[in-house]
Amino acid sequence: QGFHLTFPLFITAVGASAVFYGFRKSAAAPSSPESQSRFWVVGLAFLLGAALALRLTRLSQPIGLFWMDQSNVLLFARQVADYGSQHLMFPNGSEGPFYVYSEAVFCKLFPGLSNLSVLRLSSAFWDLATLVLFYWLGKELAGKRVGLLLASAGLASRIMMFKCYLGVESPTLTTVVALAMLVQVRLFKRPDFSRFIQWALGVVAGMYAYPAYRPWLPFLIALTIGWLAWIWRGEKSRLLAWGLAAWWLLASTIAYCWAHHILEPLDKVFYPARMVLCVLSVLAFLLTFLYPGLRNPVYRPLRGLAVGMAVIGLFFFPLAENELFAARVQEINDFHSLESLSGFLTYVKTNVGYLFQDWFVTGSDRPTSGPVDETFFSFWDGSIVLLGLVFAAARPDWKKGFLALCLVPALFPWITIQGAH
Repeated sequence: QGFHLTFPLFITAVGASAVFYGFRKSAAAPSSPESQSRFWVVGLAFLLGAALALRLTRLSQPIGLFWMDQSNVLLFARQVADYGSQHLMFPNGSEGPFYVYSEAVFCKLFPGLSNLSVLRLSSAFWDLATLVLFYWLGKELAGKRVGLLLASAGLASRIMMFKCYLGVESPTLTTVVALAMLVQVRLFKRPDFSRFIQWALGVVAGMYAYPAYRPWLPFLIALTIGWLAWIWRGEKSRLLAWGLAAWWLLASTIAYCWAHHILEPLDKVFYPARMVLCVLSVLAFLLTFLYPGLRNPVYRPLRGLAVGMAVIGLFFFPLAENELFAARVQEINDFHSLESLSGFLTYVKTNVGYLFQDWFVTGSDRPTSGPVDETFFSFWDGSIVLLGLVFAAARPDWKKGFLALCLVPALFPWITIQGAH
């Protein structure tokens, strides 16, 4: 339990060093213009068709791990579709509504299908949406070839297929994470007004999906604000711009902590102060657009950020007002109940040790997912992550740096519960 040196870790370190040296010494492949033919469209259509066939095989048959989680999801979807009830943000009391509402839609569209078939069809819908987003994300990062390769990886992912067969809400997680990464990359490439709105809608959408997405929202907000602060260095009125950006970071952090009851002793302060938070945010919004010193074109992204944060607030506060929003998060981890900084640091250190050991030593990082924790597939998880980090270090640029940083919110839920639930 921890980072003690073992022979497998020694071999891993030697191999990573050799790969790093190879990446540094090898010449980059020459870029060539991509054709504008229909090959890419046909290729993506083929992948989506193959994915649909794989994910809908034996549509009406339950898998061996069918249990009450699936039946609960079906129950709440039928309540929405048949009785018009449960039209709340959290129809089953804890999870996000996207998956259940998609099931309710399919119940209405295909009334002759069995409940189990509707469940599987909803999972396949989210998986296909993920593959399309994978293609667009790869295209934004490195062109259509990489987009098709990333979509192919999603097609062949045994973990994604298994979750699709399982018929629970987790397929929405890959969809909203892919969407968030896509809009973030597009924003980095061109931070204009429209892309800030796309960014806001993309990053807040995940709050309505599987709860493991939630660390992505504060992470992407902080990453965007830090990036803008770096752009404004050396400009006039930068102190005011930094101050306004810092306010949006502070306000979003307070709202996030209050909604999840992360700092329970401060809940009595956060809850009454939420209207004050809104008033101060409105004042910051007006100052951003009216102060003459911020009319410099270099500060246009600040106005986009203000509009983006308003959009995020519009979609986030209805969730934060729902007491059930934090229920699932509090139910499966002890993170919110830690009483001291030393206890927090010990907790994180221990869990990082578990994560490191399970990924790179024991290969048992998915104990709750049945056959998915076979050694071969668990080996590929750690290997791909390690190769990606080595490549980013050997040939650094902003795209690889962004992808490497995305490990932080991706692993945060794992670290808070000592398991990959």
